[in-house]
Amino acid sequence: MTTEQRLNRLEDEFSTVKELLMSAARYAESANAKLDRLAERGERTQTHLDQLAEKVDSLTDAQERTQGQLDQLSERVDSFVFEAQRLFNQQAQRLNRLEGHTESLSAVVQMLNRTHQASQSQLQELQRATQEFQRASLEYQRSNTAAIERIDRVLDYLLRQDPGDSPPSEI
Repeated sequence: MTTEQRLNRLEDEFSTVKELLMSAARYAESANAKLDRLAERGERTQTHLDQLAEKVDSLTDAQERTQGQLDQLSERVDSFVFEAQRLFNQQAQRLNRLEGHTESLSAVVQMLNRTHQASQSQLQELQRATQEFQRASLEYQRSNTAAIERIDRVLDYLLRQDPGDSPPSEI
């Protein structure tokens, strides 16, 4: 092989090496660009992860507050239910007592009605007896008045007569 051929061959090989180096450089640049893009994506992903972590922390805090509020609400509802049940029981007891009082009052009213009816009946009987007494009294007065008038006439007659006169046959 001649020098010229060797030179040509070296030039060809040099050219090939140059192309390989250029290709390797392009590949390295491409790899660096991809690595930069991956790094940017990694940073963005990390930023998103950080934001998500903050949101998760925020949601956890909100959930804890909500749970606390739910616990308080549950306690208040339990207290309300207990108090309402106590009031219902108390009202039921009062209602039972009032029903007993009502029954007692109803019995008293019935007794008073019977007493009133008996009193009315006695009053009517008394009024009848009073009317009969008044009639009898009036009849007695008339009878007495008539008797007194007769006695009075007899006395007048006797007083008008002389002591020597004989008593009348008709009286």
